[in-house]
Amino acid sequence: EHYLYINNDSALISANLAIQFAEQKNLPKEKARGLLIRSKVMEQIGQPDNAIEDVVKAEKLFRDVQDEESATKCLNIQGNYHTRQDDQKEAIKCYTQALTYYRKVENHKGEAGCLINTAYLYPMEDIQRKNLASQGIAICREYGYDDFLAVGLGALSAYYFAL
Repeated sequence: EHYLYINNDSALISANLAIQFAEQKNLPKEKARGLLIRSKVMEQIGQPDNAIEDVVKAEKLFRDVQDEESATKCLNIQGNYHTRQDDQKEAIKCYTQALTYYRKVENHKGEAGCLINTAYLYPMEDIQRKNLASQGIAICREYGYDDFLAVGLGALSAYYFAL
């Protein structure tokens, strides 16, 4: 995916060609993947609304073919986009929906990530930040997710710093 940051025009043309081809051949998963690539380009060139729209379309396509795991990844991507756009309400909604799926399939890393991402959306002094970060940290410790653990500890330390 590093090519996306080198030449946005070429990346956008290629993504559009992939989407068109997949559509012509009736390949919904491949079309969804093309939409996700295009969404990254859209955000890179300063069109976050178009980026989110493509991710929502990809999520729907994945759901249409019963690929819940990929659809849930789309929810996380949407949550990330909304976070960067300072739309906490929508970000929390996306992460909460993803969290439900991750808990259902016992994807502990996804669960921890959603909890920690959501924790960061609350003000530093909000007890929700502490509770969500603490839950995510506990999962990280239990399963050895050191990368997420570091991020969760950051959310928790900000809470204590604000007190």
